[in-house]
Amino acid sequence: MSILTQEDKKTLKTRFRKELKKDITINLFSVRTSGLLILPGRDCPTCPQAQSLLEEVVAVTPKLSLEVYDFYSDQEAVQQQDIERIPC
Repeated sequence: MSILTQEDKKTLKTRFRKELKKDITINLFSVRTSGLLILPGRDCPTCPQAQSLLEEVVAVTPKLSLEVYDFYSDQEAVQQQDIERIPC
């Protein structure tokens, strides 16, 4: 199910074409779930929606890319970016 409407995508595509001069990588700090087990205290009800939205946004233009980091297992990246909460 798409979060962005076709009109939203069209608007983003137009703005990105005009305004994005360089390639940009969006870093999303989230939690990866295997679908089988979510440890207590590590749930993130909005993480899947945040990732879906960003995937739709980066699909609009090749100038955007998305890197997803797991908040609990990618501690080096979490500390480098000073991430305290997810999604971020």
